[in-house]
Order: sequence, then structure tokens, then C-alpha cells
Amino acid sequence: MKEINVGFVLAVALVALLAVLLVPPRRLIDRVVSTLVRKLVYFPSRSVAFDPASLGLEFEEVLFASADNTALHGWWVPGRGSGEPSSEEPGTSPAVVLFHGNGGDIGDRVDLAAQLHRRLGLGIFLFDYRGYGKSSGTPREAGLYDDGEAAVSLVRKRGWADGGLILWGRSLGVLDSPFTSVPAMGRTHYPLIAPLMYFGSSELYENSEKITHLDAPLLVIHGTHDRIVPQKIGRELFDHANEPKRWLEI
Repeated sequence: MKEINVGFVLAVALVALLAVLLVPPRRLIDRVVSTLVRKLVYFPSRSVAFDPASLGLEFEEVLFASADNTALHGWWVPGRGSGEPSSEEPGTSPAVVLFHGNGGDIGDRVDLAAQLHRRLGLGIFLFDYRGYGKSSGTPREAGLYDDGEAAVSLVRKRGWADGGLILWGRSLGVLDSPFTSVPAMGRTHYPLIAPLMYFGSSELYENSEKITHLDAPLLVIHGTHDRIVPQKIGRELFDHANEPKRWLEI
């Protein structure tokens, strides 16, 4: 047996001790980075200062649950005329499921619902993701996907098939001022910490990859002077999508 080099062992032990003291464990780093990224991505409000009635719209309060039983809250604004489905026949006009952006709550989107209803007579379902408005839980990327699927499922059960559904997403969604990924947005607004967003964060929203699987007609709307999501980012996402698709600048 070879003799143990005591000096070498002590040196390795010292390096290991310094690594433990000076470099946080990977799990801790992941937790810190994920918390930081979530603080930069989600800006929920709990106030719900307005409801559809504040703009003269009839509405129904809707309580439902996500796949993991997170309690969610939404509003159903019925469409005008014969567009409402019955037990005998499905809806004859489209219904909109409105996915709001990363800030505020559904109370801030009542004006959009009113415009869609008054101009087009559509039924609209607005809901808050987990951690927003009156919905319970904490925002997480995977959880928000579950919330969205639960909202769409609820409207389907009310009588609308896929062909009669319009999914209107803003920012976190994939239609109105969309973005390619959270790191891409980070490079725009937080360039010094953007590299961290790929390290230990589960909030990436890799929309460029996801949109390649979309099998539905797509309309992407983007403002020419958008200060939050630069138009070039929205255009890049649009370029990744399959036909049929349309780009609309406003």
C-alpha cells in the first residue's frame, strides 16, 4: 500500500471546506435564482378593482379548479343573441378565453372584454392565474399552463368546440404582444443578470419552441412602439409559427 500524502489530503480537505463555506449548494443557488426570476416575471395584483358590471356588462362569477386542485376565479360574460349554446346545440358564434399578461388581474381587462362584447357580441371568459386576483396559489410556469387548460376545458363544457374558441393571450399568451422566451426578455430589460435565467430557473417560457407545435390559425398583434416587448421579439416568435398565420401591427 502506498503511503498517504498527508499534505495533499489536507489541501483537498481545505478546498472542500472553502467550497462549502464560499459556494452555496446547487439547490440553494437554484432556489435563489428561481425566486429572483419569478420576481422579475410575475407582478400579480389582488385588488380586482373593477368587474364587468362596472362597464355595464352582465356576468357570472365562476369558481373552478386547476389540475392540481388550485382554486381559480373567473368571470363569464355571455354573448349576445343566439350565440349562447344550449344543451341541445352548441354555440353558433365564437367564445373568447382571455389570458391576461404578467401584471395586475382580470379587473384590469374589463375594458377589453367590453370592446369584444359590444363590437362583436362574443361571449368572453376572463380568469386569473394562480396567485392573481381571487385565485389561490403562487404563480409558476407549469402551474399557469394547468390553469389555462382548466379554463379552456370549462368553456368547452359550456358547449363550445375547438372550432368555436378564440384563445386571446397577452404577453404571457401567444397572440397580443408576445415574446420568444423569458431569457430573451431578460436580455432586453436586465442584461446583467439575463444569463442567470438559464441557470436554475424553471420560468423560461420557451415560446419559440412551443409555437412550432401550434395547429390552429394564428393572429399575432404587436404595437410598433411597445416598450415592454420589443416588436422584433414578437416578430421572431411569429416567424417560428406554422401557417395559417397573420401578422398585424398596430
